[in-house]
Amino acid sequence: MAVDMKIPPVGESITEVTVGTWYKKEGDHVKMDDVLCGLDSDKATFELTAEADGTLHILAQEGDVLPIGASICTIDGGGSAPALLPKPSPPKPKHRLLLPPRLKKHQRPLRLRNQRRVLLK
Repeated sequence: MAVDMKIPPVGESITEVTVGTWYKKEGDHVKMDDVLCGLDSDKATFELTAEADGTLHILAQEGDVLPIGASICTIDGGGSAPALLPKPSPPKPKHRLLLPPRLKKHQRPLRLRNQRRVLLK
């Protein structure tokens, strides 16, 4: 779903702003609260921040004069974020691990010097 970014009201007497420098480019993936561009008025300079995560689509270029409330860009959050690589599955062993058979209650393992298991009956 695309989020339409509009020029926010800055003050009572400010009716239009000039688009300053774009800090992000067309098609960049942005996160919420990333600074997108600078906006200049006759009284102040302020920054426009992203209202959502997604891909940036610029509607107004640097130097354009826009009234308060005009659309300046959209952020498309519809799954167009960079794809994350899936986690690789662990490699399958080439050989099965053979475990010793279960001992019966009356049998007990005995370890020798070379650490081999020997069953006593």
